Amino acid sequence: MTLLCRTFPYDFDCPMPDLTGLTDDELRRLADPWPVEWLYEPAPDAPIRVVNLFAGPGGWCTGIRDVLGQDVDMIGVEIHKDAAATAEAAGFRRIVSNVRHLDPRHPALHWVKALLVSAPCGCWTPAGKRAGLQERNLDLLLDVFTMAAEATLGHWHDAFPCDDGADCGICRGDESWDLDGWTGPLLTLEEARSPIADMTDERVGLIAEVVFSGGL
Repeated sequence: MTLLCRTFPYDFDCPMPDLTGLTDDELRRLADPWPVEWLYEPAPDAPIRVVNLFAGPGGWCTGIRDVLGQDVDMIGVEIHKDAAATAEAAGFRRIVSNVRHLDPRHPALHWVKALLVSAPCGCWTPAGKRAGLQERNLDLLLDVFTMAAEATLGHWHDAFPCDDGADCGICRGDESWDLDGWTGPLLTLEEARSPIADMTDERVGLIAEVVFSGGL
């Protein structure tokens, strides 16, 4: 499953830190595990910054660079060290990590323009046990998608109280409510991912990282 889109559209809990006067060591700690230069706004003519989740040994990177001929500033996230080493040997950058351990609201991702997600297909392919097609797992996955939206964008709400405001979990009939748009996160990422633990194969839930990392 793959998505290429404008990413990180929600900034509700992600104020940009003041970098003035920080030492090189402080900047490295703040940016970790991303490169320090990603804390700063790129030049107008700089290649766009791209995050590649489940990046593997470099298939998508090779296609973008060698087939499409696109110059992008891409960093891939890959959990397997050997696959990451293969990618790095081919000239691609990798962070060895579980994608669920990274915060999509990290300040180093503020200037990222595109997200590439190619979650593992072992739960869906006939070569595997196809746990992704089991009804219980699909029901839980739909729950995760819904909760992921609540943990990133939240809910859309008009700039006035609801007709049933007393029962609305957002405005509660508050006449001072003046936001016409997304509320911002209503759940933590951990809460939104909690149904994954009840799946027969937790890899099924990796597809939801499209929503966690890219919003809607």
